[in-house]
Amino acid sequence: MRKKNYNMNEVIFDKSKLFIFLVLLYSLFMFISFDFIVASFPLGMSYKGFGENNIGWLISIFGLSIVLWRIYLTKIAKKYGIKFVLLISSIVNIMIPMFYYFFDSFFLILIIRVVHSFAPAGFMFASQMLLINEVGNKKVGRVISYFGVTGSISLIIAPTIGVEMVIRSQDLFFVAAAAKLLGIAALIILLSAYNTKKSFKIKDGEFNRQTSFSIKRIKRLLPLLLHLIFAFSYFGIVSFVTIYATKNNVIYPGIFFAFLASTSIIIRVITGKKLEKGDQLDLLKYFWIITALSYFLLIYVSKLNFIYYVCGMLLGVGLGGIQTILHTVLLRKDSIDKTQSTAGFTNAFDLGSVLGSGAGGVFISLISYEMFFLFMSIIMLLVSITGRKFI
Repeated sequence: MRKKNYNMNEVIFDKSKLFIFLVLLYSLFMFISFDFIVASFPLGMSYKGFGENNIGWLISIFGLSIVLWRIYLTKIAKKYGIKFVLLISSIVNIMIPMFYYFFDSFFLILIIRVVHSFAPAGFMFASQMLLINEVGNKKVGRVISYFGVTGSISLIIAPTIGVEMVIRSQDLFFVAAAAKLLGIAALIILLSAYNTKKSFKIKDGEFNRQTSFSIKRIKRLLPLLLHLIFAFSYFGIVSFVTIYATKNNVIYPGIFFAFLASTSIIIRVITGKKLEKGDQLDLLKYFWIITALSYFLLIYVSKLNFIYYVCGMLLGVGLGGIQTILHTVLLRKDSIDKTQSTAGFTNAFDLGSVLGSGAGGVFISLISYEMFFLFMSIIMLLVSITGRKFI
């Protein structure tokens, strides 16, 4: 009987593919656990008696904490290792969510938000570092796109279920419990990934290349400003849209995010292919207009509930198109270091989330949801007219 000869390179390659798969699976479970809380948090806080103003600040401090944690993550990872960052992120993700159910104090929840923010900041940073380090430069685009898909899949699943759990129980207990269980599953997957590799070391140069961003170069990267403006409006809307829908007796308000994620994925693929064929930047103004329309139509949800779901689909189109085009323009403009440009692109989005959710809470509490939606739609229309000059 002939023995089968094994090529050691093939065995190593298989282990590498298994490792990548496990890291992506870990990321998917972490994203779902995270999105269970993110989408249902505003509604859960409203059931605790918090107004939109306080909810907006709680969302803002979470986003700001993520940005601040990222500043120190490189140093932490260099000193203690990527394994340490992933383990702490996973443990925080398991331990913290249930505190949202037990505590009612604004200041205690504020502290919890700061601690909890380490989980998404840490796992997204460390997971991408592992994936990039594993595949090298040639396939980095593909593996990062896979990482992005895990986030999109999560957005289709988690918000719909999470928001419905909160509506039925009128608290965050079941959502927090689900997030905890998913976090435990993610940790088990992570430990399995550990068994496929003896070392998780990342070169110092790779750390610097992947995470740094030169502030001096922002002036040459004006698309970042457009991305920040979009993020400001986007998070101003999505941070409070489920509360608004619940007040208007919309059935299954969490489905908004499923529609948003689904159309966003489709548009990203279509727009990406068009950009490969040539300059399609004139499409950008239409995505701004579609986004403005999605905000404006939310005003009429109280009269026609189904418009709420249409707005989710339209906003997904705007999100997918605007981000794909702006990111592509940014990478084409900055040929020196594309990873630094991507870091700036992400930071602009995070900063927009901090400003948008905070401003949204204040605006809505002082005036009304409808006027806020109108205000944001006007901003998007103005950008559709003037935005092309920035790129």
